[in-house]
Amino acid sequence: GPPPAAWSAAHDCRLSVADGALHVEIRGEDPYFTGPPLAFPSDTGLWMVLEASSDTGGGAQVFPFQEGPSEERSVRFFLPAGPRRTVRVPLPALGPGVRLRLDPPGNRGRFILHSLTFEPRVRLDEPDWPAPGAAPEGPPLAAVTRGALTWELAGPGWGRWQVRVEGKPFARGHDRTPVGYLIDGQLRWMELDRPATWEQVDTKPGASPGIRVTARFRDPDGATWTLTRETRPSDHADTLATVSTVAVDARREVVFLPVDLWLPGAGSFGPRKSQALFAGVEYLADEESSSRRAHRAAGADRRVPDPRKWTFPLMALAAGGQFLGFRWEPDPALAALHDSPDRVFGSGGHLWAVMLPGADPAERMDGALLPHAGRVLEADRPVSIRTWLTGGPGDDILPALRASLQQTGLPDLPSTPPRDAYLATTARAWLDSPIRDGARYRHAVGPGFHPQAAADAAVHLRWLAERIADPVLTRRLAGAAGEAAAAVPDGAANESQIGHIRTPLPALVLGGVRASLDRALQRGAGAIPRFRPDGTVAIGLPESLAALAETHGEDHANGFTGSVLVQLLRDAVYTADPGLAEAGLRILRQHLGRAGDVPRGAQPWEIPLHAPDILASAHWVEAFVLGHELTGDPDLLREAVRWAWTALPFIGLRPALAGPVGPYATIAVLGATHFVAPDWIGLPVQWCGLVHAHALRQLADHDPGGPWLTLADGITRSAIRQLHADDNPALAGLLPDSYDLRG
Repeated sequence: GPPPAAWSAAHDCRLSVADGALHVEIRGEDPYFTGPPLAFPSDTGLWMVLEASSDTGGGAQVFPFQEGPSEERSVRFFLPAGPRRTVRVPLPALGPGVRLRLDPPGNRGRFILHSLTFEPRVRLDEPDWPAPGAAPEGPPLAAVTRGALTWELAGPGWGRWQVRVEGKPFARGHDRTPVGYLIDGQLRWMELDRPATWEQVDTKPGASPGIRVTARFRDPDGATWTLTRETRPSDHADTLATVSTVAVDARREVVFLPVDLWLPGAGSFGPRKSQALFAGVEYLADEESSSRRAHRAAGADRRVPDPRKWTFPLMALAAGGQFLGFRWEPDPALAALHDSPDRVFGSGGHLWAVMLPGADPAERMDGALLPHAGRVLEADRPVSIRTWLTGGPGDDILPALRASLQQTGLPDLPSTPPRDAYLATTARAWLDSPIRDGARYRHAVGPGFHPQAAADAAVHLRWLAERIADPVLTRRLAGAAGEAAAAVPDGAANESQIGHIRTPLPALVLGGVRASLDRALQRGAGAIPRFRPDGTVAIGLPESLAALAETHGEDHANGFTGSVLVQLLRDAVYTADPGLAEAGLRILRQHLGRAGDVPRGAQPWEIPLHAPDILASAHWVEAFVLGHELTGDPDLLREAVRWAWTALPFIGLRPALAGPVGPYATIAVLGATHFVAPDWIGLPVQWCGLVHAHALRQLADHDPGGPWLTLADGITRSAIRQLHADDNPALAGLLPDSYDLRG
């Protein structure tokens, strides 16, 4: 790599050289520095090996470039805080004349680059992936049944099984499953088209017996492999449980080994579907996964994603009025593979698998079918995984979500600071952070966010002043509340808000109710003509943003329409105006029964309209709750519940998912800003989750038996844990725009 003196500071940093190392003093939110042109080979992938130390640690990034850095060609990596560490970062083949831009972690402190070297990276080539044989025919050799699901062993060979939903074939195994391993640096491939034996295994009295399938074979290098698969009825309705085990009697370095693999639709309904899901990663109508309709950078390939991206372990698919859900027990050693339709094996259906090795960024490029290197299976050290299938009637994936939550339960609510400590931190954020500018307040800290009159700030400040025990803080809060209220124009309290959750509260607290009612009537009356005869609202993006709609195929999206409709209904409730209520309810009922809708397009200012979006769910939950409150119509409440379930895939429900912030961190959208960056998949944006939590609290009043209040509390507690504190004292108490789970 370049010598220390050859690097140049480019942004928010200062460089110096000491003791043969490059010292980087970080001076802002976006530090980076660049090196001189280097002569890399054109045909060889590389390992970039850094020896570095960082005061703050976290996510870092390298940009190889010739003309200029681009997000599409960048590679992200993680550097822990603390003393000198060695990190290996995979890079593609680069070629001559390439420069590097390095973005160190953090926004303060010191980063030290002790050394930078490059090594060739062995390329693992994909094989000609084998298609499965003919679909099973004739009576099965054995079967396991639990309610609507039946697992059948169709023949005496590994992978010769299928699952039926309500008697109809839905998914099958792969009778030529490929396995790849390294031996003495050479890549070997074999297919599991092997004979297998089967036997019944004990199960609970009165239940269908379980079946154990076993296959033993020798690989070309002399090792004996033993694969077993034991399928039993689950304790849960319409659910089958499987334990799959792999063992080998000699050390093997595995690069591709599906331990449990299913091909939904293969040999039955084919590549079509009504909906498909990989929780936190894909939420699809009848369209291709890993598409470029909401994402065009490297993260668009979502076949084998970084496990930090999936919110909980569930894949699901609905077709022909039935659904099937596939759940697994998370394990860092395992990767999850999803392709809909199946373009890997060309089975004619779809592809789900959990496999070795894992998908940590240190092991494989995000989305890649093959890793950087193999995972060692030690001799006579079996690896086992547990998986579950659940199925039944359904036109979308929501029954799979409900079944998954019923079977796993919700994670414990994360702990939060004591109430008094939290209130004090929040008070100081309102008073002393850059959010405040005298009597005016910003929506957010950063370029383009200007201070404004903020009646909701005045309300929050007054609320805090009545609850803070510290008399000095109480006086400061009360004074700031008065100043903020005085800065609000007469009669414009409800229009002068900076929060994402807008209510009529400011006028009710600060005064000017009559004027606020007049404004709400005008706003509601102005909204009604925006709705077309089919109940949708055209987005009408400016030319600068028109590209965001090009991949959607429509000039509207349910998230945007929902945002306009929910405001109309809020105004109808606040004013009690019959005309607004009648118009809002008429439009709302036009959207009843759209079971195939994927929530999309609620953030058209930067996100492609086609991107699934938790805010779309939030808008429709609140809209249908308001409709139910206006009418008592149970159909409207049922629709609010349905929309609440559509948001579940965006909520992190794995206890280990979010590290220090705990579970309930919320992914905002499954896409990227302007198709490229930031890539929001796996990146919590908790303000979006808080808007949804607000809607869930309203829903919980009418559906107290649902999980809504727990979800709302979990989202809020995760937000509190995400607040800036010691990482950036100047922003303490403010919510980051996004939170890097890995960093």
